[in-house]
Amino acid sequence: MRDHLYEETARLRTESPVVWTEAHGGYWVLTRYADIHRVLQDPETFTSTQGVTVPYLEAPMKAVPFESDPPEHRDYRRSMNPYLTPEAARRMEDDTRVVVDALIDRFIGKGRCDLAGEFAQHVSTTILFRNLLGADESEMEACHEAVMKYAYEPTSSAGIEGAIYLMQFCYQLAQAHRAEPGDMIVDSIVRCDVQGRPADDLEMVGMLAILIFGGVETTANATCAAVKVLSDRPELQRELRENPERIARALDEFLRFDPPLVGLARRATRDVEIGGQLIRKGDAVYYSIAAANRDPAEFPDPDNFDPWRNPNRHLAFSAGIHRCAGSNLARMMLKVSLEQLLARLDDIVIDGEIDYVQAASRGMRNCPIRFRARERASA
Repeated sequence: MRDHLYEETARLRTESPVVWTEAHGGYWVLTRYADIHRVLQDPETFTSTQGVTVPYLEAPMKAVPFESDPPEHRDYRRSMNPYLTPEAARRMEDDTRVVVDALIDRFIGKGRCDLAGEFAQHVSTTILFRNLLGADESEMEACHEAVMKYAYEPTSSAGIEGAIYLMQFCYQLAQAHRAEPGDMIVDSIVRCDVQGRPADDLEMVGMLAILIFGGVETTANATCAAVKVLSDRPELQRELRENPERIARALDEFLRFDPPLVGLARRATRDVEIGGQLIRKGDAVYYSIAAANRDPAEFPDPDNFDPWRNPNRHLAFSAGIHRCAGSNLARMMLKVSLEQLLARLDDIVIDGEIDYVQAASRGMRNCPIRFRARERASA
């Protein structure tokens, strides 16, 4: 399904929108927007505490608050949310533009680059380290490599090593901020109160790890997917280049059309009926965000990219209590990246084969592009 994701999910949505598969021990697959939105809005019936992927990945850390339900989930999110507001993201925008331009400087003279490995992945890593974590940048590259290994090959020995490295890094980061408190998201996580008790080490590590992992991989995936859309639509590329104020308006359609997170899972806590199918207590339920975002019942002409689509209630950032905590930061980084790429590069085209990787996320190991350098606009 990796190479024909949207064709296959469209077929399922038409023929069997709620279907059981025996793969990976058996689970239900949902492909209709309304069914998926219902699941996301009902954490009492569909728990996140028993794994959120199919097949379930036995990770050495619990992805907090991803794999949690209320009331603990509220406490985890309360410690993170103040640092991830729209205003907090706006305060990072100038620094993000500096980082983006510095990365473009490294390859603009070549007329081509791997947008994934030379640009998109490093934007989010750098901003997280500098503006959110207050971490030692000498460790940034090693942490970045660990995230990429786990993102692309989570069950391989390299992926497991990456996860372990990330756990160690997050633990050491938490201990450093516990010894010398400051006013960053790490400090708030260290002070997190969970139902009247301090968060334990594994919970703190989980919160930091999901912040790093989610922030780096998914934002990079979204950036490359957006550039792929622009490569296929040179007229839109010209329009946004000439009218950069419109880029922010187009972000939702980029995210709907090819979301970086293609699907996750919940587990039923009671017998429940969805789409005429009885789902038993304990059954795993996989919901396809990619399918929901192309459901014609919610999005007219869903396979057409309409940058001004309105309304656009896409599920790229999920919905309900598990709506992505970092969505404001992700939007800002995506917006600034596209603004600067279009301002400094002309005639951007995909120039080679893209190696897609698909698990919970759909990403690109590489995104080869060719372009003509534009004269850099004065500040």
